[in-house]
Amino acid sequence: MLHPHSITRLFLILSFLFAPCFFVRADGWKETLSKQLKKTYPLTKTGEDRNRIGKHGTVLVIQKENIVGDKATDLTFTLNKVRDGQVVQEEGWTVKRNAHTFEPGERLYVFDIDVKDHEIWFKMISCDTFPITRGGWTEQTRYKTLINFQFPKDYLATADITELKEKIGSVLAIGSETNGPKSIELGSDCRTGGSNFCEAGHDCQTGAENGLSISE
Repeated sequence: MLHPHSITRLFLILSFLFAPCFFVRADGWKETLSKQLKKTYPLTKTGEDRNRIGKHGTVLVIQKENIVGDKATDLTFTLNKVRDGQVVQEEGWTVKRNAHTFEPGERLYVFDIDVKDHEIWFKMISCDTFPITRGGWTEQTRYKTLINFQFPKDYLATADITELKEKIGSVLAIGSETNGPKSIELGSDCRTGGSNFCEAGHDCQTGAENGLSISE
């Protein structure tokens, strides 16, 4: 017969060995929800600089004001939080140089969706390009943005995807790409191509395949 101390020790050992399994199972809903969201909002694949599009995904149309974006090549994101259907930034937040405030009706591609305990993060890039003048010449850039949808504690673990889509849709509605990016004619300069942008995988100058590196 096992001594009470031995039983306690055995229980602690088993708890230590199997606890990771319980945590993995408890967190399994995040992976499931992430897959559901990415099926609902197919991701766009971009080049490393986020300016070139490798594969077009879902187009989302902005429904709310106050969504701020940063240049596609910026290393950081301005965090836009959605609380009770309204978009807000952190207290004390200051506007970056060359930041862009999106207007309702502007279109975005989603290139990543991340499910947290009580949040869903949408990382997106503008469908359109915008001119920025610096050093005496004008370049075209897309703008990226991060929208953090916040939910009550424990809500996401049992959330229905249809209900989530409605909540997200009040800020980002699924749209159609009626005026997608166009190819610049061979011989044109990417920097002066107006709102057009080079097709991913081709060199604007020669039309040759350039082996574009795609990031997920």
